[in-house]
Parts: sequence; C-alpha cells; structure tokens
Amino acid sequence: MIDENPYIPPNSTNQTLPLTGAQGYPARPMRFWRIQQLKADMREHPLSDRESIPYLIAFVLASLLPSLIVFDDLNHWDLASDTGGLVITLAAIVYLFHRNGGSTGKHFLQRYFAIGFVTSIRCLAAFLVFGIANAAFQDGLGILSDVTTMFDFMTIVACHLFLYWRIGIHISQIATWTARTPNSG
Repeated sequence: MIDENPYIPPNSTNQTLPLTGAQGYPARPMRFWRIQQLKADMREHPLSDRESIPYLIAFVLASLLPSLIVFDDLNHWDLASDTGGLVITLAAIVYLFHRNGGSTGKHFLQRYFAIGFVTSIRCLAAFLVFGIANAAFQDGLGILSDVTTMFDFMTIVACHLFLYWRIGIHISQIATWTARTPNSG
C-alpha cells in the first residue's frame, strides 16, 4: 500500500499545501519532547519558515552552550569570545530572517544553510589572512600571547559580523529576485 502524500489534505483536489506559509492553519506550539506529535504536525502540513525559526534558534543554543562550560583555565576574553559568538549568531538569525523578507519571505532555512555554507567557505580564506595579520601585528607590538586577548576577541567579533553581513546580502538578493520573478519560488 502506498502512503498518502502528507502534503495533500484528505478529500482535496490534489492541490499541494504551501511550504512557506501556514495560512488557514492554526498556529502550532513548539514541541520540546513529544517527537510523535511533532511528526504528526509536520505530516499534516510542513512547518512554515516562521514556525521553523524557534527550532533553529534552539538548535544553535543547544549546539553552542556546551562551549561556555569552563573546563580549563580560560581567561575573561575566552568567555567574552564564546558569549559574543553566541549573541551574534542568535541576533544574526533574526537579521537574516528579516533580510529574507520576514514572515512573508520564502525558503529561509534552505537559503540560510546553503548560502551560509558557501559564504563561510569563501570567507574562510579571508579570515585566515586576517588572523595571520592580527598575529603579526600583535607580535610586532610585542603583545602576542598564548591566551585569548582583546585583539583576538575583536578579530573574532569582526569576522562573525562580516560573515553574517555577507550572508544577509546574498539572502536579500535572492529574496528580492524571487519576489520579482514569477514562478521562481
């Protein structure tokens, strides 16, 4: 027996449900523990981009919070770097969601992950050069250290901000293009 298509409601005329909006559907609460209920919700109709954002934020938090647990002798710049990275990442998700068109935007998660990955790879080369230049600068001043310093912290923050700014530009360009082009998604 073939499973029914979860995107086609029963007794429909074979019209697929919108993947980017939940118009006509009641708002669903975020699920924290009940995986079967989440799967049933998603089988009924896919999560909209707006409904996916809390899961993305929770996933990022769950992924980054262990790095804030101090196991070694870390200095205050290590803690500032980790905390700053977490705050910037969470703020960037909101920023990027709005660059994609906010709650009327489409395909946020696929744009976020795909464009974010390619942009990260492209920025990696620049970040390596920037990091080497930062180390040379600190060495020239005689302040190069084996522990995280204010200069390291500023470098990390600058790299995070630059990366998310570039991702935002690319996401915004695609969102604008697809809004102007019929049948582009």
